[in-house]
Amino acid sequence: MNNVEKIIDDIKALKVQGATNVAKACLEGVKLFADTYEGMNFDEFLNELKVIAWKLASSRPTEPLARNLIRYVLSNIDGNTIEEVRDVQLEDLIMSAYQMLENAKIEIVKSGVEIMSNVDAILTHCHSSTANNIIVGVHDRVASLKVYATETRPLFQGRTTAKRLIEAGIDTTMLVDSASSMFIISHNQPDVDAIIIGCDEITRDGSAINKIGSLDISLAAKYAGKPLYVATSLLKPDLSAEDFEPVIELRDAHEVWEDAPDGLEIANPAFEKVPHSLITGFITEVGVVVPQEVLIRAKDNYPWMKGY
Repeated sequence: MNNVEKIIDDIKALKVQGATNVAKACLEGVKLFADTYEGMNFDEFLNELKVIAWKLASSRPTEPLARNLIRYVLSNIDGNTIEEVRDVQLEDLIMSAYQMLENAKIEIVKSGVEIMSNVDAILTHCHSSTANNIIVGVHDRVASLKVYATETRPLFQGRTTAKRLIEAGIDTTMLVDSASSMFIISHNQPDVDAIIIGCDEITRDGSAINKIGSLDISLAAKYAGKPLYVATSLLKPDLSAEDFEPVIELRDAHEVWEDAPDGLEIANPAFEKVPHSLITGFITEVGVVVPQEVLIRAKDNYPWMKGY
């Protein structure tokens, strides 16, 4: 249990970042618990496994990918002994979940490259490995591609994006977050043709939850008439939510200003909602999907999600 609790603590502390990495860490935690379980009663094992699985999947509120994959694994367990579940089924189901993720990413990148191969300049925010791979794929077709990457305060995940784009040989400029709108709208700056962001969660109304700062960028894109695409798997809807408004995680004020003066209140929301009306399309494993159809396509592609 100590190792499982460490995984939970690492996820909460953002030592594990990115929806895919969080989901994988949760699945690894489930397997770790099963491998180290010392009881003999099968029903108790199964009940404790479910409790631990959901504790892991709930480590961060805005990570439905982890919850959906945990649901996939748990809903397909039908063994009758601890050994059968631990040594055969869990191993197979977790590997199947990993493969599902990898297959989705491959198809998302293919879709993204096709839809964005006619652009010369892209702006991206935060760090999405999927959006990053799409940009690299576009660069393979458009050698002159220019990319603007925001630094993404307060934890600077945009630096990871910038490093990886530079390593791929892509002409990259970093912007402070508050400059992004100017580069999208102003004619005094080089034109941005399209915006691509990742997504931590798809809401029931077809909106996207992404890193704080995404809404400003999306509003600027709408004002300037520039397309804004959200690169994400259809495994990310939070279909268990009762309404369209997600729980927004508020992070520690020390992330913003470590030695802030006493008495100063600091608001540090980690995410925000990009309304569906601002989204041109979701780039997914089944192609580009308009917001109004994204939940339907998710359930069609992953039938086990229809139980929500």
